[in-house]
Amino acid sequence: LRRLASEGLLVRGPWNGMQVIKLDQQQVVELYAVREMLEGAAARLAAQNASDAEIHRIREILKREENEQHNLGLLAQINADLHWAIYRPAHNRYLMETLGYLADILGILRSSNFVVPGSAQAAHEGHVAIVRAIEQRDPAAAESAARQHIVQSLQNRLKHMEQHERTGEAIVGRSPDAAGKAPSVQQTERSPSAPERRRTPRARQA
Repeated sequence: LRRLASEGLLVRGPWNGMQVIKLDQQQVVELYAVREMLEGAAARLAAQNASDAEIHRIREILKREENEQHNLGLLAQINADLHWAIYRPAHNRYLMETLGYLADILGILRSSNFVVPGSAQAAHEGHVAIVRAIEQRDPAAAESAARQHIVQSLQNRLKHMEQHERTGEAIVGRSPDAAGKAPSVQQTERSPSAPERRRTPRARQA
């Protein structure tokens, strides 16, 4: 919350509580442009640096995703786990920190893209292409697949935002109120916790 406040993403709401601002479409487009570059770089580095054990871990999560295609609640968490399993083999502490920072901001978009029809299957197909390129140690193909995946994710995000605007539903929630109830956290783009990021080794990770 302190990080969001420092970026002007929290404003004072009713009853002395704090309210998360609503990101407009232009802000989302700009954030996803950065995400496209960063995730492309992470996939490229993973194709160069991933150990066999790390690739096996990615494959395990990819299989879980395939098996849970109709469980949208669980699928959001699996999606987040898979993305971080791809980031870590890049073995670049600064890239990890920047991706974590970006994910904190994207966490304002609480609801999952997977409510858009066909988006879960499209995401899985994108993940398959990324993982295949990493397994084949093809950095250029891995980066291209990752960037294409984020472009598709942005298209689904914008569709989702338009649907919410048409129906008048809220996209974001509020920060802890007087009762101390925190809003739920968006799982699709969630970042690891601060302790988890601190546990990430400075060079390589098994």
